[in-house]
Amino acid sequence: MSNFFFFFFFFFFFFFFYQRIFFFFFFFFFFFFFFYDPFFFFFFFFFFFFFFYVLHFFFFFFFFFFFFFFNCIFFFFFFFFFFFFFFLVVNFFFFFFFFFFFFFFLILIFFFFFFFFFFFFFFDQIVFFFFFFFFFFFFFFGFKFFFFFFFFFFFFFF
Repeated sequence: MSNFFFFFFFFFFFFFFYQRIFFFFFFFFFFFFFFYDPFFFFFFFFFFFFFFYVLHFFFFFFFFFFFFFFNCIFFFFFFFFFFFFFFLVVNFFFFFFFFFFFFFFLILIFFFFFFFFFFFFFFDQIVFFFFFFFFFFFFFFGFKFFFFFFFFFFFFFF
């Protein structure tokens, strides 16, 4: 029972906190690259959205669901309905944005899957170095605790 509540609240705290951080940076770079570079915006919109959000959502959800089902089988229906309706009520925009563009992005990803490898050769090497190395390492390691308290007080108490 203690094992259930530990991973249960840890999952909800980490996942809700992570998806709020993602939408902040997603829409920020969404409009930034849209007015800055349309070609780079096209690469960012499909690559970053799919590989860092859609796949992360399914991998993280089914991993916890697999762990939860074999450790707390008696709370299966309680977890399922609580997880689903809690997202519908609290994160209505999250469900609207995800399910509205899910099949649309899924078709586009499979259609442009082989084109991703060719898109890498059209960009400047400085842009790739800044985007893949400076942004990810500088954010996840440099501003780890700063963004933690910032998004926590802003999204949970505002």
